[in-house]
Amino acid sequence: MNKNLWEEGNRALAEGGFEDKSGPEPGNSQRLSREYMDSLWLEMRCIDSQAADTRMNLFGETFAGPVFITALSGLDKVCPDGMAETARGALKAGVFMGMGIGEEEELLRIAGTGARIVKFVKPHEDKKFVLEKIASARKAGVFALGMDTDFFYGSRSKPRDFFPQPMGPKTLGDLKEFIKAAEVPFIVKGVLSEADAYKAAEAGAAGIVVSHHGGSALEYAVPPLLILPRIRRALGREFPILVDGGFRTGADVFKALALGATAAGFGRAVMTGLVKEGAQGVERVLKETIGELEWVMLHTNTPDLGSVDPSVIWGRQQS
Repeated sequence: MNKNLWEEGNRALAEGGFEDKSGPEPGNSQRLSREYMDSLWLEMRCIDSQAADTRMNLFGETFAGPVFITALSGLDKVCPDGMAETARGALKAGVFMGMGIGEEEELLRIAGTGARIVKFVKPHEDKKFVLEKIASARKAGVFALGMDTDFFYGSRSKPRDFFPQPMGPKTLGDLKEFIKAAEVPFIVKGVLSEADAYKAAEAGAAGIVVSHHGGSALEYAVPPLLILPRIRRALGREFPILVDGGFRTGADVFKALALGATAAGFGRAVMTGLVKEGAQGVERVLKETIGELEWVMLHTNTPDLGSVDPSVIWGRQQS
């Protein structure tokens, strides 16, 4: 993405109280993930290169690229009507958007933009409350539903006592019940092991998000891209695997695809566009990212997403 927009947007976010939490402390999982991502190199394959098609199919719908906005919330502090502005940007860019914490009225306003929305419900202890959230989201017309299974104790900055509804870990049986109630594709977020990947698939999930919640769940969490190839092998070639955690550029997205992802989620990078230019800034970040991805595909002889060759990646530790 545009370097100036990234830097100016980050300054504006910091001034508004949204600090970049990928600091230098030794166990910072977000920083470690970014360092691992940057350690991966790309081999060029230019002879016989063809036009590149970035379009992605997911759950029966086609999107402009293998990019999505990861689950965000509280963006009114970044930009007036921030969540809806983000949704408008996602719609114009041709990608889908995740939504985290938020009331039903806000979800209806976001869905009313026409954007394709994935509503991620928190793992509240009250199962009835979770089922009510699922029902209201389904009624709002979401594209898919999901749950942040790693958020059962909140985050290191906001423990569960911070939230009005207590949360707790979910069982395989709980997930099966929620997935049955969803009646739309259900995505399990916060998967960072083969063990949880198997359980999510067994529960009937339509997809997963390989994620450590922006580093807020656990220090020294394994970088998502490092464990991604193992999870892909565990779930097979066709199972939708999304990933998030520090993505900024189209080259980052290509690395994720080569290591087994179906699509990569953007959070902070989208916020830098939102804080500076509203919906137009969100659209700009996403379209520039897809354009960067197309550039990488052209220089690696990758005509479409099904042709991404993992052997183009160098510097990758064996996994």
